[in-house]
Amino acid sequence: MTVERHTQGRAAFAAARLATVAVALALGGCRVRFANEWALWLTPLVALAIAGYVISFVMRTRAIARFAPGQEERVQARVSLPMRAIRATAVVLALALVILSVSRPQYGGKEKMLRVRGLDIVLVLDFSKSMYAQDVRPDRITILKKEVYSLLDTLVGDRVGVVAFAGEAVSFPLTTDYEAIHLFLRDMQPNDMPLGGTNIGLAVARGTELLTSRYMPEKRSRVMILVTDGEDHEGGVEEAIGAAAQKGVHIHVLGVGTGTPELVPRYLEDGTQDGFMRDEGGNYVTTSLSADAEKALEEMAHATSGSYTRSAPGKISLTAVEKEIRKLKQSEMEARKVTIYEEFYLWFLLPALALLVLETFLGDARTGFFEWWSARVAARSRDDDAEKGKKT
Repeated sequence: MTVERHTQGRAAFAAARLATVAVALALGGCRVRFANEWALWLTPLVALAIAGYVISFVMRTRAIARFAPGQEERVQARVSLPMRAIRATAVVLALALVILSVSRPQYGGKEKMLRVRGLDIVLVLDFSKSMYAQDVRPDRITILKKEVYSLLDTLVGDRVGVVAFAGEAVSFPLTTDYEAIHLFLRDMQPNDMPLGGTNIGLAVARGTELLTSRYMPEKRSRVMILVTDGEDHEGGVEEAIGAAAQKGVHIHVLGVGTGTPELVPRYLEDGTQDGFMRDEGGNYVTTSLSADAEKALEEMAHATSGSYTRSAPGKISLTAVEKEIRKLKQSEMEARKVTIYEEFYLWFLLPALALLVLETFLGDARTGFFEWWSARVAARSRDDDAEKGKKT
């Protein structure tokens, strides 16, 4: 009997605690959700359990009346109906609590930012001699370098590589050491390229190789920033773009120059200007961003889900590219943001276990308490009947 009372006390304490928590959650306006909502479809089992106990009681009563006619009261005298009701209630409540615990109720909902990965960025920069053009002062290549340095100053935790290209491409592997990229670009000039001309297809292929190297196993967003005046002398661009798109590389293109032809300065080895470049026929060499070249650059960007921006006359600016990178970072941050909920299924499971333990200790036999209570109820009923008889 002591064990029974102890178990009842623990069950009552657990139920009181659960009720207190539920009230606190309701009054606090705390968000509550169920991680396993499918478990709530098991709720009809509670109704089936209740119906099962009711049917069992009715069938038992009918069976006694059939097999022991006239002995119903004597047979039922050994069984305590209140105890049977308490046991049935304990089982039904335990089932309901188990269903709630399986549904994994959660509360709270604190947003937590997981570790944000940086981007992999490759700068594919046109270092052909047309970048000596002075439609941007002092010249295109000088301003382009300054813009790249400004872009690097805004990056945090991103790996950056460089591909400088003309007829051939020179690459610098991805690194978070931005100062090393400064040193790589600082003294490089179009005259230093091993082969003249412009080979955009080769440059894009080299950039894709850097971004998808087997030494880059971590899943990161891949961005290629292509800065060029659009003049391509070698072909192979479509194949390179297709490979980049297939490997998930987003190419953002900045077109440099205008539709007006611009003379290309000629520089000696010591860096001094010696007039303007001429072709084999003695004609001045000019550069311009033609409508066909600009259309090809736009198609290149759209094929890789990137963007195309044309530089304003007299300017080279990577501001638009910086905005696209910020958007990509923001989308990745939102994807890495998770909501953490607190679990409290144990607050239902433990009372359910306590009720099942209680049910095993309880029996159907009448106890002294229930016999006393039944006698008291019967005596009170007789007293009420006698009082009514005296009044009449």
